[in-house]
Amino acid sequence: MRRIVVTGLIVFSALSLSWVGGESGQRVREVAAATTRVPSPVEVTNFPGVQGVSGTVNVGNLPAVQTVGGSVAINNLPLDTDGAVRVSGNLHLVGSQIHVVGITTAIFPSQPNSPAALTLNRGCNTEFPGTRICSQDEVIRMIPPPLEWSDSVWMVERFESLVVEENVLRGGRAACYTSDGQGIPCQLEVSDPGVHPALCCGF
Repeated sequence: MRRIVVTGLIVFSALSLSWVGGESGQRVREVAAATTRVPSPVEVTNFPGVQGVSGTVNVGNLPAVQTVGGSVAINNLPLDTDGAVRVSGNLHLVGSQIHVVGITTAIFPSQPNSPAALTLNRGCNTEFPGTRICSQDEVIRMIPPPLEWSDSVWMVERFESLVVEENVLRGGRAACYTSDGQGIPCQLEVSDPGVHPALCCGF
């Protein structure tokens, strides 16, 4: 009986060792297979096609305008051998043109005398820095023409003096004009105070 028990224990031990060794060998083979696997490329082909957008596109997350202090250097402009910027095509330079800037809120009386041109110049420059009184001649020549204004305004007829049949027409004389460029009396009647704003021009 003792021999049978000893023999059974030996057989059971041999089977247990065989089972543990087989499982360990299988794990080693799985790890070896995983580490030697060759990577294969991945291709994604289901992206949607480019879509056309109609209507208005609003991009609202742009950064605010930033103030730049100091000097800004631009060094990637195309230059010729002399270091000058090369420009292709026709280059049209348009100089600053005088235009109507505004009408003063201040009003200037026509009595006892019409206001002097320099007085009107100062009035324009006070409300619109860098401007002066307009002349009828330059307002008529403006392209595009100025917008219409209500009532009448002070302008000077011309800045230069003219000689017509030995008569000197001095420049700088102020007069009243409607928005169609026609001169009118600055005081329509005795009860009319004859006060008008000035039409100011600048560049």
